[in-house]
Amino acid sequence: MPSQRKRVQNAVRVTGTLRAAIYCRVSTASQAIDGTSLESQLETCRDHCERNSWVTLPDPFVDGGVSGALASRPQLDAMVAMAERGEIDVVVVSRLDRLGRSVLHLATLVQRLDEIGVRVVVVSGGVDTSTPTGRLLLTILGALAEFERVLIQERTTEGLHRRAGEGAYVASVAPYGYRRVGTGREARLEVDETQAQAIKMIYERLIVGQDSMADLVRALNEANLAPQQDGKWSVPRLSRWIRGSVASTAAGVWQYGDTRVEVPPILAQHEADAWTAWLANRDAQKSIRHSTYMLSGMVTMPCGGSATGRTAKTKSRAQSPIYACLDRLDRRADHPEQYDCRNVLVDALDNAVWAKVASALTDPRALAALSAADTVGIDIGGDGLATRLAEVTAQLEKTRERAATEYKAAVMDGFDALTAREMVTYLRDDITMLDAERGRLALALARTRRARRSKTETDEAAARVALAIENLDRDGRRAVLLAAGTEVKVTGYEECSKCSGRGYAGRGTDGAPAPCPACRRMRVLPTVKVTVTLPEALVVAREELAAAV
Repeated sequence: MPSQRKRVQNAVRVTGTLRAAIYCRVSTASQAIDGTSLESQLETCRDHCERNSWVTLPDPFVDGGVSGALASRPQLDAMVAMAERGEIDVVVVSRLDRLGRSVLHLATLVQRLDEIGVRVVVVSGGVDTSTPTGRLLLTILGALAEFERVLIQERTTEGLHRRAGEGAYVASVAPYGYRRVGTGREARLEVDETQAQAIKMIYERLIVGQDSMADLVRALNEANLAPQQDGKWSVPRLSRWIRGSVASTAAGVWQYGDTRVEVPPILAQHEADAWTAWLANRDAQKSIRHSTYMLSGMVTMPCGGSATGRTAKTKSRAQSPIYACLDRLDRRADHPEQYDCRNVLVDALDNAVWAKVASALTDPRALAALSAADTVGIDIGGDGLATRLAEVTAQLEKTRERAATEYKAAVMDGFDALTAREMVTYLRDDITMLDAERGRLALALARTRRARRSKTETDEAAARVALAIENLDRDGRRAVLLAAGTEVKVTGYEECSKCSGRGYAGRGTDGAPAPCPACRRMRVLPTVKVTVTLPEALVVAREELAAAV
């Protein structure tokens, strides 16, 4: 439906009382002074208006000595402003190139006038944008303008790469540690001593000293070594920043796409290599943190808090992998709410939990009576497979939103798009993992709805399942536990029966006391309650395991 303004203008056209604005342009000063070209344009346009009984505005819009390549011209801008105020119905020009020689500008201008209901008439070409021929002109101009946009972008990119190859700094914001000096082809980077000091402190304390992010942020802010943008350092900001191209740039190479530009170094090459290796190891640990430990995200400690898998290291040796209470890790030993949760050996807890779940998979009677908790030592909850699927889907969407937010924050901090994408790689790994888990749960739900549960299972099927279980690796076991909605509660601790609570059992080859293989000198082992909230997923897992052998 046409707008009210266009309906009025259509009625005006019928009565022949259009208000016409004449636009003329001469591109050289001599033409403007001579007036020949200008007078010719004015005469052509006025004659056309008289033949159509249009009312011309008293003063034509004339840009004298102005190039058609310029998108913004004083009289042209004034005419467009008047058109937007509704004071013009038609713009008349003698030739199309009087409006401009840039296809991109022409298409934008003509489309802008058309959207507000103002016709454009080109006398010498017989073009009127209110006619089918004129509409075709708009379409052609739009296609040519899009083509010109692409050419402009390509030429701009090629020019920037060429200038970068000549050593010029072509980005708008200098990377952290540097400031831009000079302009155009002479633009270069020089070291900003204050920011360079911050980079060196980050290298010494984070890469070499292995300080925590929180301690480093505190030290940077206390030293007044501010980030590139306004404000203070924070753990999220520092975490985003170290994932960028800081190391390679600080080592003396600024990268613009595939073009390498040498800049004054802040770090030695071996220091940059150490930074890159540390970052790669850190991201690798993040990307596998959910699968490194079989029960990650499933374990609750006696205090009610969650547990996390970790492998603590000392200067002398690596400790055994453990599940540790998160609340205890976050609090100092003298904290008034410090809990007395003990570390739990990963192997001990993994084996205890899997033994109970595996018994439910291999014992036909347990599968026939999954609701009898005392049969296999597992408490069975209600049918929550669909609920678990919804939870994983929500977590997936939340992680995607976080990745988008961190990407935008990185761009606002001055990083280019490619670097910003690399900085959220670890979140993309989480998205991949959650998406895969969602797929497994969806498949389990679909198969469960189709499956016909049998009250009896053959010994042959049980034997096949037992064989398949033996071939499952840690990730395979974790997949079964996740699908079944397994919850693990450490209820307490009891003295290790193998070493009678001493922590040692026998002597090693060197004659020294050997650590107990069961408790690894911890002297106690956990007591555990395992709950499977989605027993139907175990039915599906059993069918899949039996079919796999």
